[in-house]
Amino acid sequence: MLKAIDISKAFRTLGRSNNISPNSRHYAVRDLSLEILPQRIIGLIGQSGCGKSTTALLLTGMLKTTSGEITYQGRDISSFSGRQLRKYWREVRLVFQNPESYFNPHLTIKAALQEYHHSSGCHRDCFAKDIDELLGFFSLDPILLDLLPDKLSIGQKRRISVLLNLFVMPKILIADEPFSGLDTVLKYQIATQLARLREEYGVGVLLISHDLEVVNDICDHILVMNQSLLLQKLEVNGANKAEVLHPYTARLILKRGAEIAAGAPTTREASTHFTGNGCPLAFQGCPLFARLQRPTICLNQHPHMERMGSSEIACHFRSELKPDQLPDIGAA
Repeated sequence: MLKAIDISKAFRTLGRSNNISPNSRHYAVRDLSLEILPQRIIGLIGQSGCGKSTTALLLTGMLKTTSGEITYQGRDISSFSGRQLRKYWREVRLVFQNPESYFNPHLTIKAALQEYHHSSGCHRDCFAKDIDELLGFFSLDPILLDLLPDKLSIGQKRRISVLLNLFVMPKILIADEPFSGLDTVLKYQIATQLARLREEYGVGVLLISHDLEVVNDICDHILVMNQSLLLQKLEVNGANKAEVLHPYTARLILKRGAEIAAGAPTTREASTHFTGNGCPLAFQGCPLFARLQRPTICLNQHPHMERMGSSEIACHFRSELKPDQLPDIGAA
C-alpha cells in the first residue's frame, strides 16, 4: 500500500566557519526500500541519528526525497497536491516523537482533542461518541479531559498523542518512538494497543523504536538501520531463532540484556566512524567498514540487499554469515 523504492535524502551541513560548501552534504537516508501493508506491523530499529525519523518524514511527504520514489496505492506521492495531499494525510498519519508538541499548555485536553477532531474533518456532533470510544480503547479515564497537559503523566500524553491520530481511522500509522521515556508496563500497554489497531481495524503500522524487545514481540518484520542504510530485513521468527544475522543485528540482539542491565541504550553501542552525521555524500561504502577485519571492499563499495533464508542482508561477506558463528565487529 505505502511503498518506498530506493529513497535517499541528503542535507547540507555547516562547516567550522558556518559556511556551506559543495562537499558538506551528508546522507540522512540512503537507498532505502520498504513496504507497509494493511494488518502488518513493521519495526524500524537503529541507533540515534541513523535516519529513522527522517524516514518517517519522507514517507508522510513532509520532506521531499533527494532521489527515489514513494508510492501510495500505486501513485507517486510527490504528484499529490491540494485535496489529494489532504486525503493522503488523513489516511497516512504520523505520531510525532515528542508528545508535548500536540498540546497547548493553556487548553484542557478536551479542548485540544476537539480541535484535532474538527481539523480531521469530523462532524462536531460526533465528538462525544468518538472520544468515548477512543478513551475506552486506550484505557484512559474520562476525567483526564478536564485537565491541563502539565497534569498528565508522560504515559498518558503518549497514549493521547496516538489517540488523536485515530479520529479518522487511518490506513497507515507511523509511530516515531512511542515508547520513549516509559516504563516496561506502559510500553507493553501501548504496544498492545498498536497490535489491536492491526487486528481490529486492519491498520498497517511502521513502528520506529529503540526498544528491540517490544518490537520483536509485536512486529511481523524488523528493519535494521545504521548510519542512513538498511542493513537487514528479517522476519520476527528469524530474529528469535538468530538464523542468519548481519553482524550489527547480532550485536543488538546478543548484547541487549547486558546493555539494559548497565542502563545503556542497546542501539547506541555499535557506533561507527560517522557518529551522528549520517554518511558523507562521497562515501559509498558500508557504515561498519571501520570495524570489519577486511575493510577494503567495505570502504569502497556499498553493499546491496540479498536474500538469505528468511531475511535480506546487506553485507559483502553475507555468504560467511552462519547461525551461532557471527563475525565480530569489534568492541564498543
